[in-house]
Amino acid sequence: MKRILFAVMAVSVLALAGCEKGGDAENPIKKELFQITDKYVGWLDTLYESFGIAGNHTEETSDGTYQVAGIGRMIVVKITRYAPDSEYEQLEQELYDRYEDDYRVNDVSINNGGTITIDCRD
Repeated sequence: MKRILFAVMAVSVLALAGCEKGGDAENPIKKELFQITDKYVGWLDTLYESFGIAGNHTEETSDGTYQVAGIGRMIVVKITRYAPDSEYEQLEQELYDRYEDDYRVNDVSINNGGTITIDCRD
């Protein structure tokens, strides 16, 4: 009985240790998306005061599923294909979870235009 309990606890600990905050660690495209958004958040903290209003800072994931654009002190994430509201809501939650303890991010929200904004305004 002790061995079974120990085995269950060991598997649980390993499963939790493998979880990545703010998203599906098993999905390489989501992982790539989060690397891009992390980079943009970092740029606003160290390199840029603002991205400007032209949206010249734009990047896509390697498969083209997600597009990230810096506008002002906000980072806009867009799913480039048709996506139901539930997919946007899930992505918003994953980004919120990722940045909820990050002092550089004020809010993560869905816009009416079908994008998600990471608000880094001072």
